[in-house]
Amino acid sequence: MFAMFVMLYLALLSCAFSFTLQSCPIRLRYPVVAPLSTALLAKKGRLQKSISDINESSNNSVVRSAVGRGTSRREKSEVRKSMSAAERKAEKSLVDKIMFLVGESKRDLTLIQAAVDELRRLNSAQSLRTIINGRDAADYQLSFAWDDSAVSFIGTGLHKVPLARLDYFFLTLSQGNVLMREVIRIIGPFPTVLNTLRGKANAEKGGGSSGDAIKFVIDSVVDGTGKELVGEEPRIVDLPIIYASDKVIVGDAGEGKLLIFTREDDIDSILYEKNVGDEKKNKI
Repeated sequence: MFAMFVMLYLALLSCAFSFTLQSCPIRLRYPVVAPLSTALLAKKGRLQKSISDINESSNNSVVRSAVGRGTSRREKSEVRKSMSAAERKAEKSLVDKIMFLVGESKRDLTLIQAAVDELRRLNSAQSLRTIINGRDAADYQLSFAWDDSAVSFIGTGLHKVPLARLDYFFLTLSQGNVLMREVIRIIGPFPTVLNTLRGKANAEKGGGSSGDAIKFVIDSVVDGTGKELVGEEPRIVDLPIIYASDKVIVGDAGEGKLLIFTREDDIDSILYEKNVGDEKKNKI
């Protein structure tokens, strides 16, 4: 009986010992393998899962950012185009209104000033610097001057001599150069004369309500007889600009005296009609 009990006890002990040996590897496998895996990943700088998560997150951010930027650019471009089209339409409407007002036999300066105030609130499609430095010549005609002194601010002032009348005043800008032409009619049996002013033009800050001004450096003034009127020093004129585009330029000749230039596409025809067409004189 005692022998059977001993045999049973030894059998149970053997089973328990066998269970322990079989269970130990299972319990030790992860503590041993896991640290090795962690060490290998640590050498790469971070856990594999973290790398995966970060990369995925980063890629999603880049995609969202790129899509956002692309959409934003397209939207901004469309907005700019629509705004530009609307402003160009508003600009044309206001220029037409101003031309109508200045063309009346009895000009209402209050209405003209109000129309200019509307114009100055628009954003021009062209910068003043672009207009001045453009490769193609930008030709403008003086459509309105507040008074004679406003014209003299940039011109020769010869239209104020007895029997003289200013028929046309043209402004041409190209590649930083300026050419001004005064067509003056002399009352009586006298020919129409052409005065020319030439020099350089630069866009500068700190001018009119737009913050811009044109600085004219006039180094040549020739009257209708061919006489040079500029002395040793060039004449410098700073004209504050209220509004400028390829269609209209509005300047302030001081004390709110307006000069309004509108685009003119065929100056040569007008000059030849007035018998003052001269290729040499009219070349900028």
